[in-house]
Amino acid sequence: MKNIMVDFCGWTGHQVNINKSQVIFGKAVNRSVKTKISKKPGFNVVKEMHYLGIKIMMRRLGLADFQEMLNSVLEKLNGCGKKLLSLTGRIMLAKTSLLTMPNFIITHSLVPKELLYELDKVCWDFIWNKPNGKKGMHFVAWEEMCKPRIAGGLGMLSLVFRSGTLRARLAWNLIQNPESLFHRNMIAKYGDTVGDGTRINVVNDTWLLDKCLNLWPKFADFEGLEGRMVKVKSNLDGDKMEFMFQHSRKSIAALAYEETMKRRINEDEGGFLNWLKKLKLSPRVELFWWRLSKNAIPTNKFLKSRKLCFHNSCARGCQQEESYDHIMAQCKFLHNAIQKLREWGFSVPMFNNLESYLEELRRLSFGYSNILKMYSTIVFLSWKNCNEVKHGKPALSSSMVASNILSLIKINTCPILDNWGQMRCGSNGKERAASTTVPFHDPNTEKASANTC
Repeated sequence: MKNIMVDFCGWTGHQVNINKSQVIFGKAVNRSVKTKISKKPGFNVVKEMHYLGIKIMMRRLGLADFQEMLNSVLEKLNGCGKKLLSLTGRIMLAKTSLLTMPNFIITHSLVPKELLYELDKVCWDFIWNKPNGKKGMHFVAWEEMCKPRIAGGLGMLSLVFRSGTLRARLAWNLIQNPESLFHRNMIAKYGDTVGDGTRINVVNDTWLLDKCLNLWPKFADFEGLEGRMVKVKSNLDGDKMEFMFQHSRKSIAALAYEETMKRRINEDEGGFLNWLKKLKLSPRVELFWWRLSKNAIPTNKFLKSRKLCFHNSCARGCQQEESYDHIMAQCKFLHNAIQKLREWGFSVPMFNNLESYLEELRRLSFGYSNILKMYSTIVFLSWKNCNEVKHGKPALSSSMVASNILSLIKINTCPILDNWGQMRCGSNGKERAASTTVPFHDPNTEKASANTC
């Protein structure tokens, strides 16, 4: 061991820091041998150590050994200004920061599943609980939020589902680098059980295209092939595994996670959020429609059924039951705001329910997405104003709501705003000539040009 350290220092030019160096012995090593080995280089004998943030011990790590990782996630929650974050902001923080903090430790350690469930629960509670720390209503299950967008979820990365896929890179390196020290140590300890193509189970291994024979349509009796092993002969250096998707630009862990989620969900379950994504709405509006598709909006009808509200009528005084269809199409204040946009020259449609909206969304999402973007935004602002009225704030006029829509939506190409004023509707509903109207001028552009002069 001393010769190895001397050779290493001679190759790299580094020096060993005795004060920072430690050594761990197993139970099978005698005390005299421990003393003799530790005195030679002068290392400290310890029962546990930390290297690159990974705890190293001569036993399997338990839940208490990862308490520091849990504390770091909780400190992140307490110091990120969660009282000022909206629901969209909390989801983004949990997805990009909280659920990615333990990735390195999970990759290189066997983290107990109990801790992974606890971390998922911490993120789930952070998203749905109230900013003041009180328990809130969890409208959507965590498993539903962790589904990919193609299946109608939000693409949250569950640590429980991801723990195995994060180690896929280590397994890939083990298979692809047979001369590495890691490969030789694993083979010496556990035996040559790595599938390198020299021994293949005919029925259960995937050696023909991308499926094992058990999954292919069978036109013959396969009972005689059960348990049979074959050897692959090749003129090349050896039969090696390769990626099914060579140019996906995704990491091994990401590809493994995708395959894991495909087995858990059915791609035909959703698709609504995929179409909604094409509209390029603001994150708050997109999240609102996703919740609406999951029946996760706290309408008065829903709150009354849970005995959290005494009436189920609309807070704006529509004298109608506040249901999901009412939020989308039946509220008269929503009609007033849409009518105001129509008076300004925008042909905003109306829908009766979510199904008709989805059908129109698929039809118009490629060519006329700006109109649907307006409708999606106006429903969100109408619902937001209704909530403000519930909490004692004044109601906004239809003109103010319509103006907020034009300031909130983001239109890359603006044929609608460029032609605003060329054709408007009169009070009797008939179209007026373009010559009698005043063209639209963006006040923000005029203000910016005035400031630059």
